[in-house]
Amino acid sequence: AEMKKKESLDRQTPTNSVSSDAKICKELTEISLILLTRRGVSFRCQDAKSIWSAQKQILTDYVLTAESGYLASALQRAGAYSDNDNAFYKDGENGGKTLPRRLLVARIDLFHQSLQRHASFEVPRMLRRRRGRAQQQCNRKKMFTMETSIHDFGTVLKNSFGVSLPMETMIDSSSLDAYEGMIDGLFSMSCHTNARVRSSALGVVDYALTRFGWVVRERVPRLLSAISLQDEDKKGDSGIPSCAQLSRQVDAQGKRKRFAEVLKGVCSILAIPRIIKELMSSERNRLSLTQSLCGTQVLISLLPDEDMQKMVHYFQGIFSQFRSKFYSLPRITTEEQRVHESCILFLLD
Repeated sequence: AEMKKKESLDRQTPTNSVSSDAKICKELTEISLILLTRRGVSFRCQDAKSIWSAQKQILTDYVLTAESGYLASALQRAGAYSDNDNAFYKDGENGGKTLPRRLLVARIDLFHQSLQRHASFEVPRMLRRRRGRAQQQCNRKKMFTMETSIHDFGTVLKNSFGVSLPMETMIDSSSLDAYEGMIDGLFSMSCHTNARVRSSALGVVDYALTRFGWVVRERVPRLLSAISLQDEDKKGDSGIPSCAQLSRQVDAQGKRKRFAEVLKGVCSILAIPRIIKELMSSERNRLSLTQSLCGTQVLISLLPDEDMQKMVHYFQGIFSQFRSKFYSLPRITTEEQRVHESCILFLLD
């Protein structure tokens, strides 16, 4: 019992947290990148087919191809191509081979990689269809928490993606919950104290949203509440710490460094094109973003002096994306017209 108690205490120490080591965080972003998108194929494998076509142009013996084609057509017209009506293909060692075998093997490998790449799009869609509309609204499990340890992360991966599990278990809706939990974890690492970890996680988030685009709609309100300091009771929701709580915490030097780091991560996520696209999709989101951006003066005043100009740059990045992608929405319902008028009056005030 004493040993179990000691082991439990060791697991609760901060050194066993996933975020305690920057190297572990970078390894986890690589694992998430493979599971969420690449699924084992090489990066930008779809471009390798162009290289293969160029190699084929260089290595193919066109003289031999033309001669073998001419002889085959002549024999076919004479009815003497084959005594047993067999059709000979020009890929054998004794049949006038015109395509090098190594090119054929490389083409098969490219086809296999393309199947894996297409699976990275189709598997999330299939899991989402299996979960169904009813279960999307209820019985949703939150797989990520701010207290996730390395042991917990390994257990989730083993239970959700273990190759020894039955197929019915592997394609269960909990697998999709695990995928979304990884995205929440990437959101959390986008607010990490280490700048390199934040940069690595943001790149994976941007790439992962190409496969899991539907998760953006649920997380946009959380992102907007973070930059407007209206997330007092939302600590850890979608993997993002509470900015309202961090705005009241100072370090030994009397500065809010952690608050600035989280804001940098949140603003970088909001500037992702797919997030901006979701923000532009409704009048309600446009009003929320406008109110949040216009109320950042108080927020910037809480930051350390060395981070104020940086945060102005981050907010300018969000506004530039908003301005460049702005378009007129059809306001059909009375509610949409009312929200649009509220946005105009807010800006005129």
